[in-house]
Amino acid sequence: MITTNETITIREKISTVLELLNDINFIHVHKSFAVSKKHIKSIEGNRIFISEHTIPIGKTYKVNVNQLLK
Repeated sequence: MITTNETITIREKISTVLELLNDINFIHVHKSFAVSKKHIKSIEGNRIFISEHTIPIGKTYKVNVNQLLK
């Protein structure tokens, strides 16, 4: 998990972590990544840009990301 202040390593499934967080604000975008919707700068092709980080969008999760754009 990357926050504005630090990087935290979590050895839980993302689905478990999303249940603990406010699931409404986060979206699962790849088998290894979930992102906060409010921090997304842009989406280009199969990549999400947040600050200086580039997050891949998995094929399985592309539908979820496309719904954000509507």
